[in-house]
Order: sequence, then C-alpha cells, then structure tokens
Amino acid sequence: MRIQKKSRFVLFVTMLLIQSALMARVLLTGTIINRETGQSIPDANITVLHTGRGTSSRDGGYYFLEDLPAGKYKIKVSVIGYASVVRDVSVPQQKTLDFALEPRAIEYDPVVVTATLSEHRQSNVTASVDVLTKSRLQELNGNTTGEMIKSIRGVYTKSYDGLAGLNTPSIRGSEPSQVLVLMDGLRLNTGQGGGVDLNVIPLAAIERIEIIKGGHSALLGSDAIGGAIHLISNDMLTLKQFHYSAKTTLGSFGTRLLTLNGAHHIGSVTLFAGYNRTQSDGDFKYRAPESGELKTRVNNDSRTDNIFLKGKFAIDEQNTFQMVYHRLQTEQGIAGNVNISEWTGLPQTTPKARSDSKRNALKIESDNQLTPRLLLKEQIGYHTYDYHYVNPESWIPEDDCHKNTALSADIQGLYTVTGNVTASGGMSIQKDDLSSTKFKNVNSRIMKSLFGQIELKHNLSISRWTWIPAVRWDDYNDVGSRSSPKMGVMVTVGNNADAALKGNIGKSYHVPTFNDLYWPSDEYTAGNPDLVPETGTNFDVGVRFLNYTNGLVQAEVTYFSNTIKNLIVWQSGSDYIWRPVNIGRAEISGIESGLNFRLPSEIAYVNIYYTKMKALDKTDGSGNRGNRLIYRPDNKWDILLGAKLGPVGTSLNYRIVGKSYTTADNSKHLDGYRILDANIRTSLSISGFSFHMRLQGLNLTDRKIFINDGYPLPGRAYRITMGIDY
Repeated sequence: MRIQKKSRFVLFVTMLLIQSALMARVLLTGTIINRETGQSIPDANITVLHTGRGTSSRDGGYYFLEDLPAGKYKIKVSVIGYASVVRDVSVPQQKTLDFALEPRAIEYDPVVVTATLSEHRQSNVTASVDVLTKSRLQELNGNTTGEMIKSIRGVYTKSYDGLAGLNTPSIRGSEPSQVLVLMDGLRLNTGQGGGVDLNVIPLAAIERIEIIKGGHSALLGSDAIGGAIHLISNDMLTLKQFHYSAKTTLGSFGTRLLTLNGAHHIGSVTLFAGYNRTQSDGDFKYRAPESGELKTRVNNDSRTDNIFLKGKFAIDEQNTFQMVYHRLQTEQGIAGNVNISEWTGLPQTTPKARSDSKRNALKIESDNQLTPRLLLKEQIGYHTYDYHYVNPESWIPEDDCHKNTALSADIQGLYTVTGNVTASGGMSIQKDDLSSTKFKNVNSRIMKSLFGQIELKHNLSISRWTWIPAVRWDDYNDVGSRSSPKMGVMVTVGNNADAALKGNIGKSYHVPTFNDLYWPSDEYTAGNPDLVPETGTNFDVGVRFLNYTNGLVQAEVTYFSNTIKNLIVWQSGSDYIWRPVNIGRAEISGIESGLNFRLPSEIAYVNIYYTKMKALDKTDGSGNRGNRLIYRPDNKWDILLGAKLGPVGTSLNYRIVGKSYTTADNSKHLDGYRILDANIRTSLSISGFSFHMRLQGLNLTDRKIFINDGYPLPGRAYRITMGIDY
C-alpha cells in the first residue's frame, strides 16, 4: 500500500513537471533588416499567427516576444514597402529569429532618427519631416548638400556665388543661425555662430538627409527654432563583405570632384574610409546690377578636401561600439559684393581676400541592449572649427583667426513599457570655447541638459492614435536656463491606402552667439553680454493621404505658424555705437503642400511641391512693423518629372521662387526667378563591377540670378560624373 502511494506521488510529480514544461513561457528575440542593404527596419509588424500575439520592431530593427508558451509557431513580418515573410519557429528550442525583407520596387517610408532620437519610419512620426535618400538624391541635381536641400518644401537657401560660395539654410522663414545642423548626431553649429555652410559637405559622403521642419528644441536644444538638418554619412551596413568605389566629376567653371570610398567587413569589425575633393574656379559671367554690363566673377575659386573614417565593432548581438571621424579643409577666395558702394562709387569686391577653414569632428558611441526592454546609448563628441580670414585691401587690413572647440557627452535610455508605450530620456553636457585674435576675454560656455519623451500608441475603433509629448531643460552658465516642451499627435486610418491627421506644438530657442556677446568694442561696434535667448512658439497641423496599392499616390498639406520673440537685432544706440539688442519680433506662417505620384517600378514619377509663406516683422515701435522680413520669398514651387526605363533614368527639376525684399523698409527687392535643371543617368553591371554615368544640366535656360543682393549665381552649367563600384 505504501509503495502504491509512493508510485502515485511520483506519477503526480512527473505529470506536474511535464505540464510545467509544456506551459513554460520563453523569450523570442531577433532583428529585421533590408535584404539588399543590410539596414535595420524599425516599426515592422511581427505577428504570431493564429494566437493574437504580436509586436513591432524598434531601434536597430530589434524586436522581442515575451511570455510565449512552448510550442511551434508561424511568425509573420510585414511592413509597407517590403514583401511580407512568414517563417516557422519552435520554442524554447529556438530563441532568436532574424528576418531579411525584400524591398519593393518603389522606395517609400524611409527611416528617420532625428524626429524622436530613435529609429522610426517616416509615416510613424508626428513631426513634419522630409528625407532625401540615396535614390531620391539621384533624382535631383547638384553635388553638395547645399545644392540638394533647396528642393525641399519650406526650405530656402542663401547661396553666394554658386559652388564656390557660402550656402546656408532657412527653414520656414528662420535665420540660418536658427537651423541646427548635425552630422551623424554631432552638432556642427559653433558657439561663435553664423550658421553652417552646406556647400563644403559633398553629396558623395551622404547616405541620407533628414530635414525636421518646425521647432525641435524639445529634443535637440538650442539653434532649432526653424528646425534641424541631419546629415547621415555613408552607411557601412551592407550584406556584402566589402564595397569599394571611385567617382569623378568634371563640369563648367572649372568644377572637378574626386571621390574614393571603401568598406570592408572583417569578422565582427566593419571599417569604412572615404575621401572627397571638390574644386571650382568659379569664373562664371554675370550682369552687373546697375549697368547690366557682362562681367566675369573673380577671386571666386575654392577647394575642399573631406576625409571620413568609420569603425564599428559588434561585441555581440546586443552591444556595439562605433567611432566616426570627419576632417574638412576648405580654401577659397572671397569675391565680395558686386553692388556699387555708396561711399566710393565702385563695386565692393575683395579681389585679394582669402579664407581657410578646417573642421575636425570625432564621435565615439556605443549601443547596449541591456535587457529586451532597455536600450542604452552613450556618445562622446569632439568638434573643432578653425577659420582664418585675410583681406590686405580692407580699409583696415584684416588677418583674423578663430578657433572654435566643443566637447560633449550624452547618454540616452529607451525603455519599452508595453508594445504601445515607449519611454526615453537622457542627459548631456557640452563645453564650447573660442580662441580668437579678434575676440578677447571670451568665457567658456557650459551647457547641461535633461530631456524626456513618451511615445503612446493605441487603437480606437478603426483609427490608430500616436501621442508624443517631450520636454527638455537646458542650463547655460552664461545665459541662464530654458525649458522646451513639445507635443505631437497623429491619427491614422487604413493600411495600404490610409489617411492621417497630425499636428505639433512646442517652444524652441536660440542662445546668443559669442559674436553677439563678445564682439570687440571700438568706436563703431560692441557686443552685448546682457542678451537673452531668442524664443519661438511653433505650431503645425496637416493631413496626408497615401495609396500604395498600385504604384504610389501621396498628397499632403500642412499649415505652420512660428512666432519668434526677443530676436537679436544690431542697431545704433544713443552713443552711435552699433550693438545687438533683444527687440525683434517676427510672425511667420504659411502652407506647405505636395503631391507625389509614382508608377509601379518607378517607370514614371511626378512630384509637385508648393510653399506659400508670409514672414512679417512684428517688432513693437518699429517703423518697419508689418513689413516682410528680408530674403523670405512668399512663394516657392518645386516640380520634379522623371522616368526610368531599364538601366536609364532621367529627371527634370523646375523651381519657381517669388520675389524677396532686401531692405527692412521693403523699398528694394530682388526679382523672383525660375530655374530648370535636368539629369540623365545610367549604370551597367559586369562580373561584379558596376559602372555609372550621370550628366547634369544646371540652370539650362541660363538665367542671370541674384538670390542675395550683390552676390550672383552662375548661369548655365554642365557636369558629367563617371564612377565604378566593386
């Protein structure tokens, strides 16, 4: 009897153990990538068929399924723009399952990092974003970053003297200094100020360009009143073990470009090296504004050398370490203003003025997936920008050197609370210094910040709701502290054919620059150490319609408004000395609209973008109150027509820009202009080698154009590019 009871007990325990094993719940993890490029795919839908379970991929394409009972399942991965994949998995025998998705013929919904500081697909962020990927950049015309972004709706560029001159961005009517420019997450704006020249950054070094329109200080801090431009350098993540390329460009006005790139995978290490040289004589012809006489631009040559180095080490599947280094050196002539001087009666040219600038940018970062729910990102950055200007023929001969140095450290955590709730936050510190032959007693600027953000998603009836509140607090040792909140909301209905309503509201700011605070005092000018930050209140709301069932049809309309207070304006005081003061106020509003139509396989495509903007001076007590702000055109059209047949592609870019005022009292203006650009491109693959050729025609109608008063743009120009990849 005792033996029988013992047998029953053993049987009971055995059955309990078997049942526990059958009911055991395990963790399944993996990554989703693009089969052709190896790039990660965030926001992909992962579904466990016939169970009602599912999740979505996150930063780096990483996903996890928790509490999955032991057994056999079919896992389906689907996302717009890629062919769906279904694979079998047995758990707990298999605990990782990766997917490589085949992209469809039409590229849509690229990855965006800048909007939330984590990887998302463009359709899943509330911010107003435009992304120029490699394939989209091929459809446009130009060879520098500055030449490319002028095609974005809501974006204007201040271009001086074509390829050889300065090219700075304005987003939704902002000043160039109110646009934050990042390179691989590292700030390029310096404490000295003045904006960032995008002409010195070659297109060959760029994988994609992300343009965030509207204030974004809630995540990025100062300088983002108008928005931000994030330049992502060439991506090393490919499925091949190596990739090498060489490319050269020859063009009008002595334009020469040379680009050499190489990437190689060695075990868990990926290495990338790139070199680019861009040169231009800049000796184009223009018509003098006053006389109409045809002249040749002189002292307008430039040469820029760029070096990019990247190294990535995968410690394991959850931990990676990466270093990025960029070195730039530019030497150029400063041609000067061609208008007639009121004092001398002669053109204000500078035929012997020269400048030399150098940039060194180093970023070291690591990504650590500490738990399935927690991702930690750490980054250290070092950035120097040296500028040397010489003008021996100035009224007072000039020979000035400025050295800007920035050292920064950031840490960010992303925590997945549930499948529909993600929280992120972090802190950063940055120190800016300026050493100059012109400026004396410049204080170091130390910035400390904290930020937090929550992404909330839920389904309500047939709609999907996304809420993204964010806030950032920054403290400066010289201008005090500032908080920047922002709220983004999006409501989406449908799948392959969907409609979305989205909006954003927030506050942004721009701290006074070292130029504003510490400009040397003399009998004519002086800085103002009592300045406070410029502040902006941003609002936008828009609707988007998308149909992806047969080709692509996308239509979007966005209304935006930006009120900027405490604008820093240089003016003469009672002592007749010019100094900056916080008296300015601006109200900028408008509509951005766009229509994108692409046939299957992109046989033909049409993009039509229109921006209508009103940028008004609302400074109290000013005689110019109610006038248009200078250099802000009211209207801008960007029209792209293209076709692709086999290995041959062609496109036409037509831009129409309205007139802009050049004086605060609106007594003078520059006429509007129209520019027609075009390109034709082809490629051929033989035995692992790919040969490329691209012919560009810029300003084909040979218009004589001034975007900035006194600084002409080149007339008709041609460029031919030939390259080989292996």
